[in-house]
Amino acid sequence: MSAVVTQVEYPTPLRTVSSRLFFGCGTASIILYVLLAAVFWTDAVFNRTRTIEIFQYVVLAVLTVLYFVGLFRVHQVSPRSIIAFGLAFAMLGFMITPFDSTDVFFYMAQGWLQTHYGGNPYANVLRDIPNVASDPMIQSRWMELNHNPWLDEPIPYGFAFALLARFVAWLGQGDLWATLMLFAIINLGVHCAVGFLLWNSASMIPGANPKLILYLYAWNPLVLLQYLANLHNDIIMGALILLAFYCLCRRRPMWVLATLAIAGFVKYAAFALVPLAVIRVFRQFGAKEAIKSIAVAAVVTAALSHPYVWDVRSFKYHEVVSQLSESRGSMHGFMMYPLTAVFSTLSPIVHVDLGLVSRICRRLLWLIVIVFGVRELRRAWRRSVASPIEVAVRWTSVLFAVLFVGSSQFYSWYIGMIFPLSLLCVGVSRVSDILVLLSGTHMIGFSFLRFNHFAYFLIATIIPAALVLRWRERLRKEP
Repeated sequence: MSAVVTQVEYPTPLRTVSSRLFFGCGTASIILYVLLAAVFWTDAVFNRTRTIEIFQYVVLAVLTVLYFVGLFRVHQVSPRSIIAFGLAFAMLGFMITPFDSTDVFFYMAQGWLQTHYGGNPYANVLRDIPNVASDPMIQSRWMELNHNPWLDEPIPYGFAFALLARFVAWLGQGDLWATLMLFAIINLGVHCAVGFLLWNSASMIPGANPKLILYLYAWNPLVLLQYLANLHNDIIMGALILLAFYCLCRRRPMWVLATLAIAGFVKYAAFALVPLAVIRVFRQFGAKEAIKSIAVAAVVTAALSHPYVWDVRSFKYHEVVSQLSESRGSMHGFMMYPLTAVFSTLSPIVHVDLGLVSRICRRLLWLIVIVFGVRELRRAWRRSVASPIEVAVRWTSVLFAVLFVGSSQFYSWYIGMIFPLSLLCVGVSRVSDILVLLSGTHMIGFSFLRFNHFAYFLIATIIPAALVLRWRERLRKEP
């Protein structure tokens, strides 16, 4: 996708028309975001009529189309125009209340469990609270939408995010709307920080197009709706990974591993990059700097772990592992759907343990990820000097393998963990170009289709990835 965009050049007579079309896409998008905000500030969130559902699908589909139409006009406008519209979109996303997910209310409840009840979110669950049914911070209207499935689940995130949730809940002082607003402000700040880091990081990469990269992030409807409206925390991990990469580019190796450690203690997938980062720091800056970086990361790890590890024997490991192993919208779910159909048909003849088949598939997928990861580690070790783009491509590829191949569950908002860093490789890496298209196709994650795990992964991931690979192959063969 991006490989094609970077080649687009319009003749001079058409530039004015192209620029007007770009501004038209931006203005139309603003109107659509305003409509979304207006509708979901009413009780439409709690009274999902057929009309509301159709309205939502149409608006999200048009926003996605406008995003890709504007993408082919980026070269004809100034960075100031991209930033102005991007800021307007960010403020509108900030103003839209959560309409598709209750995750942020789970964050709030976990923070309240700590600051008000003195609980450890890794050793206690919400149901342990005596008056849980009457606490509005836990039994909000949003949580009732899906019957609050979190009551028996420990927090599945790392210590850094648990501390952040506790701090925000302490600031909110039991006020639901104040606490929600604080989480929204944090995500808005992170969103703006990502834009800043992308611009500055792209400026240090030879051949990168900062204007295109900023557009791909700041105008992206998946980013705006999943992280500014629905307030998922994946963008925090994505921002920290980008910050670690930025520190590496600015020759600040001491902070690289510490930043990745914090990212891993937001969502654990970031730990997959630590071995690659250790090798890069050691090979590029020497053993002394590597030791310093490891020491700082160890101090950060100890500081983040200190409030919780005293109850380590009471941690609910089994519940967390079970939650993270649920097969939803992933490659694993995609594989299990036809296998389940086949073995269910054969069940009168041959008994097959589907649980065993599921475990075999899961381990096979993780074996593929491990083999790929070891290959990337070996390639990283052989390079004493690596360009920023090479590092970004390698980190992006490993994260892509972890999230899209190994992980037993996948939701559209998981893209935020990898999307910011991947944008620095657009036009260079096949994985990055695939992710640009996936950020559009995974908008169907807002629809009922996400509950059909086979169809969802096929339509939102497999087919778009194949199209991009075929497109790039055709470009490579063209003279």
